Amino acid sequence: MNKCNKDNGLDLIVLRDAMNRNPQQLDEDTILVDCLKRVKAVDPGYTPSMFASGVDVNKFINSSQFDKCNADPLHYGLSK
Repeated sequence: MNKCNKDNGLDLIVLRDAMNRNPQQLDEDTILVDCLKRVKAVDPGYTPSMFASGVDVNKFINSSQFDKCNADPLHYGLSK
């Protein structure tokens, strides 16, 4: 394990984080836009294809809401 971590440490960490962030491997644009809608960072009509095309991204890309949705799109903004 130590050798593997030494040889591929960053790759393993990135892979682990990706698996934790999106374990079902759902479409990234969809889960991010869904989260942005939950926290009202984008209008309800905003779509994953709009995000992928860069439509209005400059309006929210530097917000803490975007950062939090990007870090945990499946859980951030959900009521407990």
